[in-house]
Amino acid sequence: MDVMQAPSDDPRRSKRHPMRTAASTCELSGERGARVAGRPGASWPTWTACALALIAGCTASADEVHPKKEVLAFPSGLAIAPNEKFLFVANANSELRFDSGSIGVFDVDAIHRTIADWLASDGKHPEAFEGCHADLDHAESILCDAVTFMKDEGRAGVRIGNFATDIALQDFSTIDPMNPTNRPGPYRVFVPTRGDPSIAWADFVDGALSCTDNSESFALCDDAHRLSTLQNDPDLQPLPEEPFGVYADGPTGVAVVSHLNNGAVTLIAAPPPSSGTDADVRIVDVRSNFFNVDVNNSSGATGITARPSADGEPDNIIYVGSRSDHRVQTFTVGTLPVAPPSAEQAPKERKRKGLFRRR
Repeated sequence: MDVMQAPSDDPRRSKRHPMRTAASTCELSGERGARVAGRPGASWPTWTACALALIAGCTASADEVHPKKEVLAFPSGLAIAPNEKFLFVANANSELRFDSGSIGVFDVDAIHRTIADWLASDGKHPEAFEGCHADLDHAESILCDAVTFMKDEGRAGVRIGNFATDIALQDFSTIDPMNPTNRPGPYRVFVPTRGDPSIAWADFVDGALSCTDNSESFALCDDAHRLSTLQNDPDLQPLPEEPFGVYADGPTGVAVVSHLNNGAVTLIAAPPPSSGTDADVRIVDVRSNFFNVDVNNSSGATGITARPSADGEPDNIIYVGSRSDHRVQTFTVGTLPVAPPSAEQAPKERKRKGLFRRR
């Protein structure tokens, strides 16, 4: 069967992948072991071919192909909250077992408590650790079900596109000078997904990720939380393929994504969320051809990072690596517009040189 890979209802912005699923509702009919003409006793191959044909025609319900909120599915990106309370995990769903990827939220304190208790017990009485058991090959280690540490048993997460690569976190905390380690948020996460291609984003509100207008738990991110074109305008430049690395910064309200196949770099305006509602998050600039090509005549941008911004340092430097060049490219970001262009300004927006300044 064909399973929609991307979190969009628009087929132009999605890809299909062949995915075999088995449904318990499938039933075989007809005579089991019907003979093949001219081949006495050759009954099993005929039944096998019939069974495979029937199984291929079976369909699975939406719930059966959704990613499981309580499991890990090829985790590809990790980000820990500045207050060290939450771990955000991007699940790539790389084998396409499910119809989409996901972002999970883990309780860091619960993980550390379990590890500390296990070490203190010297590996004895593993049955006392709910959801965990001793590793049969390494008795000194403990294996635990992911759901044991997931916030709200996985319901705090959300669903995104397939083939997620990385995850970055924006921290919008107001830092208390008397207690700078107390940074309760709010937070926002960005996850590039290569399958669409797109960039998913979600705000961490009231202990759960949110990327839709409804209150459904473990919801699929809507199109407003899926960046795929410049200024969120389908008539403007689409996001280049293979979004890969991502960096995000709260105080400056920007996020930057590298692209693996053409050396492109994408700039995102990401202002703080207002009163728990969706902020105006959008792609504001896409630039390419920063790196030399390799022997296959292709270039690619990979790792990306920057020093966290601070007061008095608006001109922060962004560092981008490459898989096709022997150098690290640096960038700065120009003045970021707060609002998207109006209808009258849109043609000018298409022609502008952009906000990136190459260093």
